[in-house]
Amino acid sequence: MKSLFRLSILLFSLVLFSCDNSQDDNNNSNNINNSNNTNNSNNINNTNNSNNTNNTNNTNNTNVTVVDIPPNEKKTEAQAILQTWPGSTNSSETSGGNTFFRVFDDQGTQIGLAVSKANYGFNGTVKTMTCFSMDGVTMAVETIDERESWWGMMYEDFFTQFNGISIDNVTLMPGYECSGGCQELYDAIGDVDGVSGATYTSEAIIKNLMETFVTFDAIVE
Repeated sequence: MKSLFRLSILLFSLVLFSCDNSQDDNNNSNNINNSNNTNNSNNINNTNNSNNTNNTNNTNNTNVTVVDIPPNEKKTEAQAILQTWPGSTNSSETSGGNTFFRVFDDQGTQIGLAVSKANYGFNGTVKTMTCFSMDGVTMAVETIDERESWWGMMYEDFFTQFNGISIDNVTLMPGYECSGGCQELYDAIGDVDGVSGATYTSEAIIKNLMETFVTFDAIVE
């Protein structure tokens, strides 16, 4: 009888020991899971850090170095706008068959208009862009494209003579006639001169200039 009682106590002790080990295993399992959760949280943070790095790169991509290209040398329309209005943005529009660019400062306020035109010179078309302030004063006339044999005669001062001309002082000639020479156009724009020895080339540019004045007037009226 005593032996049976001792055996019962021994079995009961074994059961209790087994339960304690099971509880420890559960605790260990929970601890491992908690550790995994912590690692997962760290992984999420790392992903966020990667996104922040990408945002920084995007910011760096918005930095643009503006190179000052002389007005008698070819450049893109975007370059012409940026060197006239550093730090600006622009949007292109088409109205009445005319494509032009509205220029904005960093606050989104419109500060200018840029209009490109092209006319035939001596060897081919000469394309220039006129940059206007919002009150219709020329800020720059820039070369966009040309393939002229005599372009070396088109010095910077030919282009800079057009700076600071107000549309209020220009006689607009939307239906001009230049078959016998463009002196009438020069006179309509003001005290400006052509280039002797590069008549066709300089006349292409004066036509472009008149057409940009006419376009500006149509846009802002």
